[in-house]
Parts: sequence; structure tokens; C-alpha cells
Amino acid sequence: MLVTDLKGEKVGGAMVSTKHPNFIINSNNASAEDVKALRDYPT
Repeated sequence: MLVTDLKGEKVGGAMVSTKHPNFIINSNNASAEDVKALRDYPT
């Protein structure tokens, strides 16, 4: 998923790391659906 344009983007409780966009952070009780939605986020 290494797309630097997504740094800091959030969907639900899942967030792309601002330091390294290859990491997804559980910032607020993220669900699996939040992570999937973030993975499929349009760029």
C-alpha cells in the first residue's frame, strides 16, 4: 500500500501512519471493516 499521498488519512478508527505510510494505526478502536475501507481508499 505504499502510497505517500495517504499519510494521515483516516477511515473510522484506522489511520495511515504519518511517519511511514506502509503502516496502519488503530487510532480509535478500528474495526476490520475500517482497515479494509482504508486499504481500498481511492487515491
